[in-house]
Amino acid sequence: MVSRTPSRQRVDAFVAFLRAHADGRARAVTARRLASQGFTDRELRALVNAATEQGVLVCADGAGYFLPRTAEEATPGLQRLESQVRQMRARHARQCRLVAREFGGPEVALPLFAAVADEQEECVRHA
Repeated sequence: MVSRTPSRQRVDAFVAFLRAHADGRARAVTARRLASQGFTDRELRALVNAATEQGVLVCADGAGYFLPRTAEEATPGLQRLESQVRQMRARHARQCRLVAREFGGPEVALPLFAAVADEQEECVRHA
């Protein structure tokens, strides 16, 4: 199986490209432009996650990918992530109900989002 985690060198190249070409939302670069630099669509998601893990805030919205210069620029990206979490929670709940229906017995309740809730509380406390 191929690792989906990009190498440190690949993350560094991605961040360097953003620093040079996408400093602030007004200079956001599209996925198409990043693809012309050799970054695939699937890889972009992994690179954003890896950059975040390394302490680099990368945002993406309808304008493209960018390094936000202000909290206001970062806010839409955070709102987008919150929306994705809500959608995933709803999907998780539906699948738990389906497991119960398909295999009988009580509805399965997995603590899938416990860590997410803890991290969200931490984010709110720092706001």
